[in-house]
Parts: sequence; C-alpha cells; structure tokens
Amino acid sequence: MASPPPPMQPPPHQQQPGHPQFSDQQMQRPPQLTVEEQRVLRECNSESFWYRSLPVSSVLAASAHILVTRGALRPNPRYGSAPKVMLGGIIGYFIGKFSYAETCADKFLVQAPRSMIAKAVRARKGMPPLEDDEPEQPAAPQYSGLGVPPPAAAPAGTETEP
Repeated sequence: MASPPPPMQPPPHQQQPGHPQFSDQQMQRPPQLTVEEQRVLRECNSESFWYRSLPVSSVLAASAHILVTRGALRPNPRYGSAPKVMLGGIIGYFIGKFSYAETCADKFLVQAPRSMIAKAVRARKGMPPLEDDEPEQPAAPQYSGLGVPPPAAAPAGTETEP
C-alpha cells in the first residue's frame, strides 16, 4: 500500500520571514462603482472610441497603406500592406483612447462630482475637495403636533409654560 502524499507546502515566498501574510478579511474586493459612475464610464468609453480612437486609427491605417503603395514603406512579401495597416490601426486605437483620458476625468468632475472617481481626480489635479463633501444626513423628522414630545424634551419635573 502506498503512503499518503506529504502535506502541501506553502510557496517559498510565503515561507520566508518578513513576507506579509494576508488574511481573507485583508484581501477585500475593490469598491463597487455606483450607477452614476458606470454611466459616465460607459459614455467615456463610447465617446473615446467614436471621437478619438476610430478617427486616429483610420488616419494611421490609411497613411500606412498610402506609404506602402507609394514605396516609402516596403510591403510584406506575402501579405502586402496589411500588417502595416493593422499596426497603424491598433496604435491609433490606443492613442485615441489615451488621449481621451483627461476629457473623461473632467466629465466625472461635471457629471458625477460627488463620486469616488471625481474625488480621486480632484486629488490628482491638486484641486480642493468639495466643501460639502460629506454625505448628506437626512434631516431628523419633525414630530411636533403628533402627540410625541420633541427630541430635545425638557427633563421630567421641569415644566415650561407656552
């Protein structure tokens, strides 16, 4: 009969002293985005594609094709100008996306000023936080006239005259 396998050893980086050990509670998920933040992100993603990525990638891809057809760039022996056109399109896509990042950050300041992303943008730009940055607490309900004493009622034994 075979002996049972040895117990699993932790990876070497966890066996060395000085490496932090994280509990399940310490490894928390990142904060969830609010509906408002998700909406602004979707809008940023769409606008960055249509207004920046698509035009820039089209110009770079067309430029690569024109340069190959005019002889400024050598075509691939098997695929012609296609590899250079695709590379131009991919580079243009990312240039367009990255060039829209600052515009998107400004959108958060305008459309979702109290969001966590807007707070991070303000901090990154060195802008002061909003004055009323604390979440608003709902006002305490007023119970006067309902037969319930007001919240700051006088202690028992002291009478106040109307």
